Amino acid sequence: MVIIYLDDLNSIASKIRRARIMLGLSQAKLAKIAKVSQGTIARIEKDPMGLNPSYSMVSRIVEAINSVENEKDDISNLPIKDLISKRLFYVNPDDSVAKALKIMKENDFSQIPVLKGSNNIVGTVYQKDLVKFARNVKISSAKVKEVMGTPLPEVDANSKIGMIEPILEEWGAVIVKKGKKIEGIFTIYDLLKLVKIS
Repeated sequence: MVIIYLDDLNSIASKIRRARIMLGLSQAKLAKIAKVSQGTIARIEKDPMGLNPSYSMVSRIVEAINSVENEKDDISNLPIKDLISKRLFYVNPDDSVAKALKIMKENDFSQIPVLKGSNNIVGTVYQKDLVKFARNVKISSAKVKEVMGTPLPEVDANSKIGMIEPILEEWGAVIVKKGKKIEGIFTIYDLLKLVKIS
């Protein structure tokens, strides 16, 4: 958050300019958000004493900077298509449970999608579904279709993180599609990697 004291006009220029550049905003973009002219931003940054800006003008500019900063911190507005794991590990219904288990163990997955063809999700193998097979010596002969559960939910690639958070809380992962084509998978682990730790 940018804090600017109006009794400190000499530092207004450098603070606004520094914040604007840090956020990757042009003068024109900041002016549009703050609902002032681009020339006003330029003059404030160059010579705030000469312009003698009003409290409300500086306040609008600072609020605009803070709103952009808050948007950048808020991951809920990020589109999922930019964040998905593009490499999708999966198994087929006729694959062995041993194969699914091997992929899950090697990649530390808690679930793996089951695909029939290249874009048809027919189920998911979950860790919890494998518990009953943990003691079974014939695991290598069991087929994925015998243990698979409900398919993971599918979401559109343009979905925002905020929209799918409740789905992730319940399911742990979503399949991301663009039209009928699978683009990738997004897991709760992927979401946690985005969280900033102070």
